[in-house]
Amino acid sequence: MSDVEMSALRPSAGVQNPYSSSGGSEILSVWHPLNVLWRLMYMTLALWGLHYFEAYSKLMNDPNIRHEWFKIGLATTVGE
Repeated sequence: MSDVEMSALRPSAGVQNPYSSSGGSEILSVWHPLNVLWRLMYMTLALWGLHYFEAYSKLMNDPNIRHEWFKIGLATTVGE
């Protein structure tokens, strides 16, 4: 019969720790060029989509859009 405390101290060979730095894939830093490029790509696609669908002009010029909730939200954030 094996000791429970000793088996807890000894990691089994089949378990892989995803956060260990040895033997696994390396996690890229926040400012790694690939991470920066991915973020720039997502922001560019989002801005292009807003431009393509003319979101700003529709929000500002459409008579069917009511801005009361926006005004209330803006007033509460400025008031705090």
